Amino acid sequence: MIGIWLALLVIGPEAAASTGCSPPRPIGGEWVLDSDYPEEARRAGISGAVGIMLQVDNRGCPTGCEFIASSGYRILDDKTCMLMMTRARFRPTLDENWKPIPSTWRRTVYWRL
Repeated sequence: MIGIWLALLVIGPEAAASTGCSPPRPIGGEWVLDSDYPEEARRAGISGAVGIMLQVDNRGCPTGCEFIASSGYRILDDKTCMLMMTRARFRPTLDENWKPIPSTWRRTVYWRL
């Protein structure tokens, strides 16, 4: 089955209500901000990169988060998935008949002090 690439979209309350997804906080298109850095990790001087894969339903809502590559620090890994599950929203991937289908999305989040 051929899918059309996922297009990122931060959706508003009206669109969220129609899809059944709760709307993300309005954060200017970014889903992980400097202010999200876990305080415990900041105090310990911990940084790292977290590779994740989100499972996305046919409405564009994330339904699961898997680690592709751990930062080596559970606090950063868990925070990354929590933020992406809470904030990420997508335009659904479409099949060759333009019908929404489930998909996956991958990203690496870099936590740097």
